Amino acid sequence: MASTRVCLWFLFMIITQVVGEDIQSMIMSLTINSKFQCANTTYLPFINIITSNIRNCQLACLTQSQCRAATFHRSTSNCELFDNILNQNGNMLTDVDATSMDVISGARFLSEWTTTGNMNVARYIHTVSTLANGLVLVTGGYNLSAYLNSAELYNPSTGTWTTTGNMSVVRAHHTASTLVNGSVVTAGGTSSGRYLNSTELYHPSTGAWTITGSMNVARKDHTASTLANGSVLVVAGQSNGSVYLNSAELYNPSTGTWTITGNMSIVRYRHTASTLENGLVLVTGGYNNVTDYLNSPELYNPSTGTWTTTVNMNIARDYHTASILANGKVLVTGGSNSGGALNDAELYESI
Repeated sequence: MASTRVCLWFLFMIITQVVGEDIQSMIMSLTINSKFQCANTTYLPFINIITSNIRNCQLACLTQSQCRAATFHRSTSNCELFDNILNQNGNMLTDVDATSMDVISGARFLSEWTTTGNMNVARYIHTVSTLANGLVLVTGGYNLSAYLNSAELYNPSTGTWTTTGNMSVVRAHHTASTLVNGSVVTAGGTSSGRYLNSTELYHPSTGAWTITGSMNVARKDHTASTLANGSVLVVAGQSNGSVYLNSAELYNPSTGTWTITGNMSIVRYRHTASTLENGLVLVTGGYNNVTDYLNSPELYNPSTGTWTTTVNMNIARDYHTASILANGKVLVTGGSNSGGALNDAELYESI
């Protein structure tokens, strides 16, 4: 079969990942409008995944130790990962829908941890937010002797922390959300035994805080999700002792006010909330004083302000994490239930 041999291996893509003070360059050579000509059955993708763009396809390859090359198909968003490219670089087929790439020897992510600068104040049950300028904002928390209103900024370029303006209220078990305009809104939490409905805005340009509208319900251990329209959705939590909530509220950054939206079908706290690619918000797991640990999830539709149930997790859990992957799936890991701490994980895929 006739084929077009393409020799365009002079274009390099440099992806730089900054981790504290460590800077590593991941280099892949790209061939645009081409795909590999697989001459035998040993040269086939070891995995096919869906990624939103070429960069995510590159990252998917670089984080797989056996991956040597990849091809991204734009029309289908299919990313093919290959573990064998021996003698294939000269065998390419023209395909205007595809971009192929291979890993230059030694250029991939390294799995290691390095220490970086310490915060000025020890704290836990605090919040952390990435700002538009690349700095990381830590707020509030508890240090075993007192609740905190202090805030600190981490600079990834220097690996150091600097103090910034204090919040007006000490708080822990609260949430912090980065808004479209770059400000950060902290909401609720606890303060020396009091449940809070107060919220504050951090302004990165000045390092100062201002009071904004209060939530309708005081709550802690809730979740906060930034929606595509810029609003912030706060969901459930605990209020005034053992009162568990199923209520939800929306913060409007333009007006600084909160409005009630639809209730979930189940009260819960210590749950997770993830904003999906389709704009819906997935709430998973948690705990309440009626059914104990929960495996039930619910979906919030910002267009209608209503909740619908979806398929249950395999294991009930609280204090777990939920992460959105490059392929759009949600990875739920760990947590606890009546059997103790968990090490299992589950994947949710939106239909």
